[in-house]
Amino acid sequence: MAGVDTDTALARVRPPTTVRARLATLSADQRALLIYAVSRVVVLSTTACVAAATSADPASGPWPATGSGAGWLRGLARWDGAWYLRIAESGYETTGISLHGGARTLAFFPLYPLVVRFLSFLSGAPVAVSGVQLSLLLGALAAILLHRLVDRLAGPAAADRAALLFCFFPAAFVLSMTYAEAMFIAAACAVLLALLDRCWIVAGALTAVAGLARPTGLALVAACAATAAVALVRHRDARSLLAPLIGLVGPVAYWAFVWSVDGDPRGWLHVEERYWGDHATLGVGTVRHLVILLHSPGWSLEPGSLNLWMLALGLVVGLVGLVLLLRARLSVGVTVFGIGAFLFSLCSVNVGPRPRMLLAAFPLIVAIAIATRGRRFWWLLGVSAVAMVAMTVMSLTTLAAFP
Repeated sequence: MAGVDTDTALARVRPPTTVRARLATLSADQRALLIYAVSRVVVLSTTACVAAATSADPASGPWPATGSGAGWLRGLARWDGAWYLRIAESGYETTGISLHGGARTLAFFPLYPLVVRFLSFLSGAPVAVSGVQLSLLLGALAAILLHRLVDRLAGPAAADRAALLFCFFPAAFVLSMTYAEAMFIAAACAVLLALLDRCWIVAGALTAVAGLARPTGLALVAACAATAAVALVRHRDARSLLAPLIGLVGPVAYWAFVWSVDGDPRGWLHVEERYWGDHATLGVGTVRHLVILLHSPGWSLEPGSLNLWMLALGLVVGLVGLVLLLRARLSVGVTVFGIGAFLFSLCSVNVGPRPRMLLAAFPLIVAIAIATRGRRFWWLLGVSAVAMVAMTVMSLTTLAAFP
């Protein structure tokens, strides 16, 4: 029984008695924050060591320049993070097309760069500094809310394991980068908690917010709709329909903006296809990539050479998480969101179910943590933490695989 299992996963490490006693006095939120803080020390110290050990600019790559600053800071503003900072500095470029600008910026949803720009304006700090600070703070909030969510669903021990596995997941290094993942995950956890409490307006408003941060917000709309359908059938609660209706406001608003700029009713999909070469294939692209990998497997650090391996790794972990999520019988909202976010990644030709996409589909990670206990869990956590460090180094120093 989840309610009987009150020993936390942290206590099972069996540290010295004094440390165990101190851990036992921590609240659930404090334990989640401690787990997150330790994971950020690992990521940030790795980033600093990489920046100190290499003479190359850790920010250089096929993306906009991120400006001056310490090497570790520029390293945290790589890849998509550099595009978010470009938007925070200059806004959307709605005409023309170039390697580092033009209408391709419309592929990135607006909430994260908008908040970064606002914080930079208030503090006078460069957007890169504000972006990293925002991600770190929202990552802490995401860890706390995820812990609360799993505690509600499966008990405190499972919540500790879920927070540990989430914070040390291979792709969790992006929670320290200028990415929108931390913002989206914090909002998604808040939505799922609101659905458990049947706070329909709050859930809808937070879904709209999440839908302005990442396209995966549509999976949250689906979670709201599924939860509303159950509430309508079981309790005749017509107010539950407010959650998905309000939630649609966010993604629809940005879709309408892109449509007005691009002139194509497919809006964001057209931008993705025309400027980034990406489109939805209902999993066909993922299968094609796996066939290519099986036909000619190979390892190198050449640009893009490890992308298919990351996709294959993410697919295996995602499928395991999907099976365990269905077996866990969690709330309707959590289950539908996990499935929807995973399917969303499968539909992308270029991105696919790579580890960063699974981080946003965090119910899969939660399901794995709930199902894994004892020594098996600690072995899994150790492997995941090592993989997180390895992926941090690789993402900072090579172009072999984009996060």
